[in-house]
This record gives sequence, C-alpha cells and structure tokens, in this order.
Amino acid sequence: MRKEDLPKDIQELVLKEIYATPKYMNLAATYQHHRAKGNMMQAMMYKKMMKEVEDNVFKEFFNEAYKTKISMYEIMKGMNQEDQLTMNSYANGIMLLADVLDSIIGEMNQLVKRYKPDMKVVAFDDLNAMIKEAKKTVYTFDMNARDEYATDLFGITGDNLFKMIINKSKSFVKKLGEYEKKNKNDKKGDKDAA
Repeated sequence: MRKEDLPKDIQELVLKEIYATPKYMNLAATYQHHRAKGNMMQAMMYKKMMKEVEDNVFKEFFNEAYKTKISMYEIMKGMNQEDQLTMNSYANGIMLLADVLDSIIGEMNQLVKRYKPDMKVVAFDDLNAMIKEAKKTVYTFDMNARDEYATDLFGITGDNLFKMIINKSKSFVKKLGEYEKKNKNDKKGDKDAA
C-alpha cells in the first residue's frame, strides 16, 4: 500500500504529525537555509532527507496498521447473519457520521468565510481532529475499508445523510424558536393574570 492509497484527510493527518517532529523541522529549516543561500545541491540533499522521513513514517503507519489489524471478518466470525449486519451497520455508521460531521464543519466554515474571510469556527477544531483520527483508526482496523469508503454509493449515502441532518436541524431550530416564543408568551400571560 502507498501513501496515495489513503484518503487525502488521512494523508494530511499523518503529514501534520511528521511536520511537527523535531527531526523533520530541523531538516526543513536546513533545507530552507541552503535554498535561500543558493546552495541548491545542499538544499536538494536535505529535501531528499525530508522525503525519506515522510516515506519511513508512512511505511511505519502501514506496518503498524497491518500488525494491529483485526478484520471485520475475524470479529464477526461465529455471529449470526442478523448480528453481522448490525456490526457492519455500526462500523459503516461511524464512518458515515464522521464524513457528515466533517462536511458540516467544512460547510459552516465556508459560510463564515463568505462574510468574514479571515475567520473560521474554531470551536469544532478538536472535533474535526477527532473525526480524522476516527477515519485513521478505521483504516488501521481494516485496511480493506478504504475500498468501501471510496465508492460512489458511500458518497451518495453520506450526501443524503448530510441533507437529512441539516433539514432535521433546521426544523428543530424553527420549532425551538416557536417553543421559546410560546413559552415566553405563556409566562407573560401568567404574570398578567396574577
């Protein structure tokens, strides 16, 4: 398996971890120093070393994933058909929800950018990091999962779930507003009656 076989967000998560390591930061700083000085041969040598660090970390990621991998097949061995379907539904439900939450946070930030280009909603950054970790965990849990989550059916199902959740949320917000208005009027009526 290659780095390119992972979804972009998982690649970005692993790369972010790599870029934060002191070894990589030192190599990057030295690369920039040589590049700025015009020492292109030295700069290319450090660039190659940076690439080797990336490749080694991804190799470790895949080795660890294969070493600790427990396939869904192994877990479901001995379960009846109904429980197998339920187990698959749980696992796919987690991935669908992670995908939808990721989409909602992304859409929310796009809406904010239309009005305030320099801002984003940071309140959900921890949740977004958790979503990416959940996706990464699924890939180490079952490396075959990447094929299931790269299908058009997964995308269509995720899009439909996104629309359903947003519609339900809009309905909830409207009903909550009506409830609060009614509750406020009821309290006002109680005061007037007293």
